[in-house]
Amino acid sequence: MNRIVVVGHGIAGVTACHALRDAGFTGHLTIVGDESHAPYSRPALSKAALVDGQDLSAHLLPEATHGGLELQGVPARSVDLFERTVTLEDDTKVAFDGLVIATGAGARKLTDSAHELTLRTMNDAENAQSRFVPGQDVVVVGGGALGMELASGAVERGCRVSVVCSGTPMRRHLGEYLASEITAIARDMGVRFIDATAVSATVDEESTVVELSDGSRITGDVLVTAIGDHAHDRWLEGSGLLSGGRVVTDSRGRVLHEDGTVLPHVVAAGDIAHWEGERQPLWTTAIEHAKVAALALLRGDLSEPLNFVPYFWTEQFGLTIRVMGRVPVHGAPEVIDSGASKSAPDDQAVDPHRALLRWQSEDGSGTAVAVNYKIPIPKLRRLTERKATAA
Repeated sequence: MNRIVVVGHGIAGVTACHALRDAGFTGHLTIVGDESHAPYSRPALSKAALVDGQDLSAHLLPEATHGGLELQGVPARSVDLFERTVTLEDDTKVAFDGLVIATGAGARKLTDSAHELTLRTMNDAENAQSRFVPGQDVVVVGGGALGMELASGAVERGCRVSVVCSGTPMRRHLGEYLASEITAIARDMGVRFIDATAVSATVDEESTVVELSDGSRITGDVLVTAIGDHAHDRWLEGSGLLSGGRVVTDSRGRVLHEDGTVLPHVVAAGDIAHWEGERQPLWTTAIEHAKVAALALLRGDLSEPLNFVPYFWTEQFGLTIRVMGRVPVHGAPEVIDSGASKSAPDDQAVDPHRALLRWQSEDGSGTAVAVNYKIPIPKLRRLTERKATAA
């Protein structure tokens, strides 16, 4: 294998490039990206970048050392498995012996308006920074991690914030126990929660009106949506690389052809990929995907399949929450450390803003959560492996 093309310039694509070099690949490496920006930390866009207003260039990834040819600002248009070429939007054809698909996903929207804010790219973050103005009424549609981080950022900037979400925000991501705690803290900070589903919206540069599932309306100055994503896979249509309309891989990241056969020279990683039918659009998952897929491209069945504990973190409303293991969790946790002050009276012995918690699943796996709690990642991972000592 002398020519490998990586389509996607995010963390999955960049990690794949470095993993290939670390594994000894010395051939020609080309990485294709549709953004003109250098690669950057996407999670930072909805966290520190919107809270402190810092220069977004601070979140660029370290300069690449893979030595590959980087083609930025020109997205891929199609792929031909027979010719083994990727055609770009400017009609350039890039030949490959091995292909890494890492084009990620884009934000879903309620409207086609450019005035509806989402947060997926560096350009999105720059736009949001200019629109989150003190005193503005910001309507956030979506109560997942991204929606709540955006709501938190808007509060920090002095905006009045309403969050539209069906049920308790973060419930599907963390479970009712943690979700209720987060929501209570956000509400104390002035966030208004509306238990409904957004059906449609009308938005322009100065105002927005959101139609809700209960027939009511909510108005504001700025509309921000965080209602999920869609895979960037249209360029793969007609290529044979979509199974049931999506990119599906085996446990090593090798892509399944639409006829069900495994393609040893094509792998996928990151938000676009369904590994053995499961999709986990997380930053750390994209990194682990890319490492395993790169080795599979070079070594085939001799490489190790994916085997890691999912991890993600969120920063919102003064809370830094780090989660290791499968979510959502159910029921009350085992309290490893309550964060209580030794000098605190008994009725103040539990600090809701700082704790180390653990849940035990019926299948024997564990999930550990650190809330404003400093703990090394390896130790947090070890907590998922031991059995609970309390209900």
